[in-house]
Amino acid sequence: MIFWIYNDAGGIHTQTQGNPIQMEVQVQAFAYSTNDEINNMTFQRYKLINRATDDIDSTFFGVWVDPDLGCHVDDYVGCDVERSMAYVYNEDAMDGDPGCTCPGGVNTYCDQIPILGVDYFRGPIDEHGNEIGMSSFTYYNNGSVGSPPPGTDDPTIASEYYNYLSGSWRDGTPFTFGGNGYNIGGTPIKYAFVDSPDDPNGWSMVAENLAFGDRRTIQASGPFKLEPGAINELIIGVVWVADQDYPAPSIATLQFADELAQSLFDNCFDITDGPDAPDIDWIELDQELIAIISNDEVTSNNAFEKYQEIDVRAPGTVPDEDKMYKFEGYKIFQLAGPEVGLDELDNFDKARLVRQVDIKNGIDKIFNWKPTLDPITNEALWFPELEVEGIDKGLKHTFRFVEDQFGTDIRRLINHKKYYYTVVAYAYNNYQTFNAKEGVGQRKPYLEGRANLKIYKPIPRPITTQNLNADYGDGTIITRLDGIGVGGISVEIAKETEASILNGSFDGSIVYKSGKGPIDIKIYDPLRVKDGKFELTFTDENMTNNKLDNAVGWVLTNLDDPDTKILSDQTIELLNEQIIREYGFSISIQQTADAGDKVDDSNGFIGSTMEYADSTKPKWLTFIQDGARVFDYIQTNALEADFSFDPNQAFSQSLVAPYFLCDWRARANGNPYITPAWVDANNTIVRARTKLKDVNNVDIVLTPDKTKWSKCVVVESASSAYTSVNGTVGIPAEGGASQFDLRAHSSVDQNGNEISGNGMGWFPGYAIDVETGQRLNIFFGENSTYNGAFFQEQFDDGVATGADMIWNPTSQVILNTGENTLYNILAGAQHFFYVSNTPYDECADIKEKLIKAATRPLEKVKVMDDITWAAFPILAQGTQLLSIADGLIPNEVTIRLRVDNPYQVAIGTGEKNGYPTYQFALEGVEATALESSIQVSEALNKIQVVPNPYYGYSAYETSQFTNIVKITNLPAKCTVTIYSLDGKFIRQYKRDEVGISQSGRTNPAITETQILPALEWDLKNSRGIPIASGVYLIHIDAEGLGEKVIKWFGVNRQFDPSGL
Repeated sequence: MIFWIYNDAGGIHTQTQGNPIQMEVQVQAFAYSTNDEINNMTFQRYKLINRATDDIDSTFFGVWVDPDLGCHVDDYVGCDVERSMAYVYNEDAMDGDPGCTCPGGVNTYCDQIPILGVDYFRGPIDEHGNEIGMSSFTYYNNGSVGSPPPGTDDPTIASEYYNYLSGSWRDGTPFTFGGNGYNIGGTPIKYAFVDSPDDPNGWSMVAENLAFGDRRTIQASGPFKLEPGAINELIIGVVWVADQDYPAPSIATLQFADELAQSLFDNCFDITDGPDAPDIDWIELDQELIAIISNDEVTSNNAFEKYQEIDVRAPGTVPDEDKMYKFEGYKIFQLAGPEVGLDELDNFDKARLVRQVDIKNGIDKIFNWKPTLDPITNEALWFPELEVEGIDKGLKHTFRFVEDQFGTDIRRLINHKKYYYTVVAYAYNNYQTFNAKEGVGQRKPYLEGRANLKIYKPIPRPITTQNLNADYGDGTIITRLDGIGVGGISVEIAKETEASILNGSFDGSIVYKSGKGPIDIKIYDPLRVKDGKFELTFTDENMTNNKLDNAVGWVLTNLDDPDTKILSDQTIELLNEQIIREYGFSISIQQTADAGDKVDDSNGFIGSTMEYADSTKPKWLTFIQDGARVFDYIQTNALEADFSFDPNQAFSQSLVAPYFLCDWRARANGNPYITPAWVDANNTIVRARTKLKDVNNVDIVLTPDKTKWSKCVVVESASSAYTSVNGTVGIPAEGGASQFDLRAHSSVDQNGNEISGNGMGWFPGYAIDVETGQRLNIFFGENSTYNGAFFQEQFDDGVATGADMIWNPTSQVILNTGENTLYNILAGAQHFFYVSNTPYDECADIKEKLIKAATRPLEKVKVMDDITWAAFPILAQGTQLLSIADGLIPNEVTIRLRVDNPYQVAIGTGEKNGYPTYQFALEGVEATALESSIQVSEALNKIQVVPNPYYGYSAYETSQFTNIVKITNLPAKCTVTIYSLDGKFIRQYKRDEVGISQSGRTNPAITETQILPALEWDLKNSRGIPIASGVYLIHIDAEGLGEKVIKWFGVNRQFDPSGL
C-alpha cells in the first residue's frame, strides 16, 4: 500500500496555464498478493477535498490514464460502458514497432500481449447528494508519436483540458460516432469505441483500422457544483489479464476479471483470504524428515480448522450460509530449491505435491472453471481445471518423508542436505453447481489461502548423541475397558485375550495387538516421546445415560499424574489427528456410520483377510464368492433386486458374505442357483427384520486343536432345488429333512463317532466378536443328497462327504452325472458355515428353536434373524483335510471379517459406565543417553568433514561466490580448531548450540527446535582470507564424547567474477 498527498495551491500551473482551484488530493494505492486474478489488479482511492472558499460551477472530475501497454506507440483503446471500464489493447499481434522492438529501448510483450482495463468504481457526489458515475469516456493522441489528426492530440491550456473532461475534443468539437470520433457534423456521443475489438461490425479502433499511436484516456464525471469544503471520492481498479489472442482480442476474460474487481469493491475491498497456511515443525532424523502441521490458536484464521468466510463474488441472492467458504484440507509440496516462488506450485519442474489430506466428507476432486474464447462464436467457453484430487480420508497432521521427489539416481533423502517444502490450506464452497453452458454458478469452488505462506528448509541428520527407541508411526497396545466401535480400523485382539475368552477367564477388558486397537495412537516424535500410562475416555453432553449424545469428544488422563488431563480439539464426528506434544504421540479417532449406510464406496466394509499360522504348511481353504450363473447368490449388481443395499458391490469382495445379502428368491428365468441362504418364502420375514448393519466384527478360527472346537447344530443344506419332486433334481435329503432343519442323522462327537440324539456335531474352530470379546455360536450345514447313493464313482476318491455330520468340504466343484441338473454342482458338498450374534452356548438355543420349527415354522425365522455371516467354503485344489482323528485342519487359519461400527456405550468391565474407555502404555520408547564406551566411541567416529576431499565445489554452495564444507554430527557443545599441516592456527569455532524455544506460539507441535546438526566452514581463516589449497587438520574437542582429529584435503576453485 502507498499513500501520498498533493494539491494545486503551491506553484505556477505550467502544464495547463490555469489558475489554482485549491484542491487537495489524498491518494491511497493498494494491491493484494493472491493466486487468482486479483493478484494482477491494483486499486487507487482518491479523496478530493475542496479547500476553496467559493462555489465552482460546472465542475468535472476525471481519471487520466497514459496506459502504455508494453510499447507505447501501437496501443488501441476502448470502453465498456456498462461496466464503466476503459481498456487498452495492442494494435496487432506483435507488441512493438517494428516487430518486438520499441523506440527508446522500451521493453515489450512481443507476442504474449495482455489487455488492461481501468474500472471507474465510484464518481463524485453532486450538490444534491447523488453519486455521478462515468459520464464520458474520451481519448486523445500523443502528438509526438505518428501524425495524429489536428484537434485530437495533447491539450496545452486549461480550457482544452476542460474540454476533454467535459466529453469534447480539445477544440470543443463534440466527440461523434464513427471513425476516430472527430467528425465535424457527426452524431454526438459521450463514450468512444464502445464495441469489443473482436466485433467486426462494431465501433472500435481495430474495426476502424486507425493508425498506430500513443493514446491517453479520460473517464470523467460531471457537471456538478463543487461547494467549499466538499469531500469527494474517486475509486478506480486497474485490471490486467495476461496473454490474450491477438489481433482483435476478445474482452471476455477482461470482463470476467473486472467482475471480480467490482465484487471486491462492492464488498469494501474485504478480500476473501482463504484459510491461512499452517505452521510446519520439523523433526530431522537419519535420512528422514517428519513434518507436523499446526495452526496458531490466536493469529490464524484457521484456528482449530474452523475457517469460514463469505465468497464476495457470490450473487447477493444466495444466503450467507450457502456462500460460505469452509476449510477443507492441506497440500504439502517439495520445492526444487530456495528460489522457487509460491506462485509456481503448479509447475511440476519446480514443485511436487508430496502429501494431501482433507476432511472426510465426500468431497474429493475439486475443479475451478476458467473461460476461454470460442474462435467461431466469440463467446466464452468454460473449462474445468483440476485444483485438488482429495483422498477424502480425514485430516492428518504428521507426515514422514524419506524420498527426494527431485532425486534422480538416489531418491532417499541425504543427510546434511537442505530440502525445501511449503504447505497451503484450502477451502471449499459450491453454493450452486456451475453450469458451463450458461456460465452461472460457483466458478471457484476451490479457494487456496494466501497468508502465512513460508518456505521451510529442514535438514535430515543422524542422531548420534542419544539412543532413539521408537520410530515414527509406532503404535501401542490398547486395552478396551468399556464401549464398542472400531473407528474404521481393522482391529486385532491379542493372543492373551483370545485365550481368556476360550478358557472362560475373560473379565470384559480386551487387549489388542500393537497398532491394531479401535483408536489410533501413534508415536510421531521419537526424540521427545515419553514413557507413561494413559487412559482415554469418551465424553458427551450427558454422561449419565447409556448412549453417546451430540458433540462427543474425549479426555486423556496421564495415569502416572491423574490431575494432568488433555481434552480433544475436535469432536469425533470428523477424523482428526491430534498432536499430544507433551508426550510425543498423536491420537486419531473418527466416528463412523454403520455398515450399509452407504456414506462412501466402501459402504462400511473394511475388509476380509485370511491368515495361516504356519507359512510352510498348505494354504488349504478358499471360498466360492458371489459370481455368475449358478453362483450368483448376491443380487447387488446394477438392475438387480438388492442393488440399493450395496451399490458399489463392496461386500461382494468379502471372503464370507453377510447373510443379509444372500439371495433366496426364485429367479425370473426359473434357473436354479446355489446360495447359503434359506430358500423359503419365510426368509422374506428375515430380510424385513434384519439390516446390513447387523453384521459384526468377528474372527473365525479353524484349528486342529479339538479343545477349542465349537459344539454346534448341523443343518440340512439341500434346498428345494435338490429335493422337490417338481424341482430339477428331486433327490430327497436324508430323513426327508428340509433346508435348515436339523440334520436327520445321529449326533456325533469330536471324533465323528455317532452318539445319542440328532443333528449335533462339532465345528473345527470358534468365532469371537472382537469388539465385545464374546465367543459366538457358529454352526455348519451339509447337503445330504450327496451321500454316495448316486454316482458314487464320480466323487473324488469315491468318497461322498455330504451326509456324515462332519465339516469336511472337498475341493471338488463339479460332479459328472451325465445329466444337465443342479446336482452336477457339488461345490464341496456345500458345507456352508454360519456365524451368529448370540453368545456361545453350544448352540443349545438354536437347537431348541429348530426342534420347535417342526411344528411352528416361524421358529426357524428366529434362528435366521441371528445369523450375521454365511460362508461358502471349499478346499483349495490339490489340498485335503486331515483325518478327524488328527484334527481335520492341516494348518490353523484365522478369517477376519471387518466392518464399520460406530462407537457406542456398551458394558465391558463396567468401570466407566459403558462409555468407550481405553488404556495404553508407552514403555521403553523414550530416548536414552549414550551409555557404553562403545556407543560414545561410535558417536565420536561419526563426526566427519563433508566433502573430503574438496575439489572446488560442494552441494552446500548456493553461488559461485560461496565455498562451504560441513563438519557434521557435532554435539551441542564442542570446540573445532583448524590447523595447517605444519601446525599453524587457521581458525576456531566454539560451538554452544541450543534449540529455539517455541513459547511465542500458542499451539506449536514441538517445544523447541533441534540444534543445528553441523558447522559450516567457508574455507577462510580467522581474518576472513581464503585458505590455500592443501591438507588441513581439524581438531574436535567434543564435550562428553572426547577428542578427534580429521585430516582434510581441499582444492580451491579459481575466482569467478561473472554476475558482479
